[in-house]
Amino acid sequence: MPGGVDQGGLPSHLQPVFWDTTLDDIDPDVHEAFVIERVLEYGDAESIRWLWQRYGRQAIRDVVQTSRRLSARTLALWSRHLGLGEADAWRTDRRPSQATSWRH
Repeated sequence: MPGGVDQGGLPSHLQPVFWDTTLDDIDPDVHEAFVIERVLEYGDAESIRWLWQRYGRQAIRDVVQTSRRLSARTLALWSRHLGLGEADAWRTDRRPSQATSWRH
């Protein structure tokens, strides 16, 4: 059903963004940060419009400021769009560690 809402509360047009799970398994309130991250990273224009209507600027901004899962490219784009400083976008403590081994 195009544009319809799945039982999980997410519109069916978001299924390609959540290719690895079913929409029924995602609660948009409980999994707010996950939904925002996925849509910012992989969503199309329709998905982004839905995201803004569903969560609003502040919730999206909070996720962009704290997420460790967004790619550098996505982080830079949305940080700029949301008026966040470059320091917020490129804080090194936000990026996943590149270390490949543990020190004993």
